[in-house]
Amino acid sequence: MAETDVQRQRRSSKSVAWSVRIIATITFFVILYFAIVFISEPAGHLKMFQLSGVPGQAAVRALGVAMVVWLCTYPLVIFNPRTNIKMFFIVLLQQVVTLAGALIIRMGMPVGYATLAGTLNIFILADAICTALLLVTFIWMIVLMMLERHDDKKRAKAEARAAEAAERDAEEAADAEPLEGEYETAPVGELPAGDDSASAPPETKRKPETDPLDPFRLP
Repeated sequence: MAETDVQRQRRSSKSVAWSVRIIATITFFVILYFAIVFISEPAGHLKMFQLSGVPGQAAVRALGVAMVVWLCTYPLVIFNPRTNIKMFFIVLLQQVVTLAGALIIRMGMPVGYATLAGTLNIFILADAICTALLLVTFIWMIVLMMLERHDDKKRAKAEARAAEAAERDAEEAADAEPLEGEYETAPVGELPAGDDSASAPPETKRKPETDPLDPFRLP
């Protein structure tokens, strides 16, 4: 894959990660707001759940505490959804379970509880939007991560093949070079270089010098 495609894929992955951060952050603060309100002022929200008295306040506070517990999984996803992809899956699973539970409660509710039904409809709508956005970004991120992993494996194989080829070429080059101490033998009939005996003129025989007064000199 070309380098430009890899860079484009990396940018897409970062864009998805930031989308997850934004969605998770908005969901986190919305849920946190309702959790704080339900815990601090339960009496002011009894009507929306058609509750009353101390038992009703305890139920509203319990719902706020459950929301706080639910939020404990969000910070890691907001910090780095790619690294904490398993935690991201847990957050998505929580959203799906919450949405399914709210739908079951709403469908099983008898007639005559219009206020409570309206409250549940609001929660169901908010959960459905957050679940859909998180699901889309989760699938998108998984696909991009799989493509990146596939590209990394291809690059690693290509680099390994290039390294093997370079090592093989180096070995062939080393085998082709003469070993230390080797020399080329001179052809038959030729003397090794540096020997000037062949080019030297033949030595002439000198006659022995005789004394002219030598009685044994031949005429």
